[in-house]
Amino acid sequence: VVHKQARNVTISRNIFHDNRIHLNVGMGSNTAPQQDRDTLIHNNIFDELADPNTTGDETPIGLSIGDVRNVRVFNNTFRSQYGDKVDLISFGYIGSVDLFNNAFYNGNIAINDANRNNLVADHNAWAQVTTNTPTHEVYPDIIGAHDIITDSLYIDPVTWEPLEHSPLIDTGSSIEFITSDFYDAPISGSGHDIGAVEYTSDTDIDPQALANGETDIESQSFGGEASSGGS
Repeated sequence: VVHKQARNVTISRNIFHDNRIHLNVGMGSNTAPQQDRDTLIHNNIFDELADPNTTGDETPIGLSIGDVRNVRVFNNTFRSQYGDKVDLISFGYIGSVDLFNNAFYNGNIAINDANRNNLVADHNAWAQVTTNTPTHEVYPDIIGAHDIITDSLYIDPVTWEPLEHSPLIDTGSSIEFITSDFYDAPISGSGHDIGAVEYTSDTDIDPQALANGETDIESQSFGGEASSGGS
């Protein structure tokens, strides 16, 4: 939890797993609304949340940002198996939040409608994602001009690296102060990748194996057998 008087905080290179809320950046008690957090969250992996069937009326949330301002969320990867029963990321009463180069897979995005204009977002990737809107579609003003909307992110489920055919490779926004990824590997290629981990040639699929039908890209990546609901 980042709350109360905490500010100027950097949270990076963590794996969050099996929590009701992985990370909460909020107001806390005895603090003014929209507290200036000056917080940077980058190159983290927000993996499986707690089973929503075990959390009662409380929705599991990957990253919760509410009643604060000045938060930057760059190059993180969010994944769930529970579809719209969980919130990959949740925005409450926010001010000045930047959301760039993040990969979201199989979950819900929750946002306070009145404050969504305080969110600046672009170069994110969305696969099997819904929202808390009547149509369950992501708000158009959250989708940046360079965002990717796809069925599969083509990320290795073990190493979290993009596979050779992933649309995440070199399609992120250039963020000068982020010079390495989750594994502290340097940014390579023609630009930043989307997500927490940079693509390397070690994750290439053998082209001949692919041509011979010996390799199923979908079975090796996010999206192979996912559903939009819980299991």
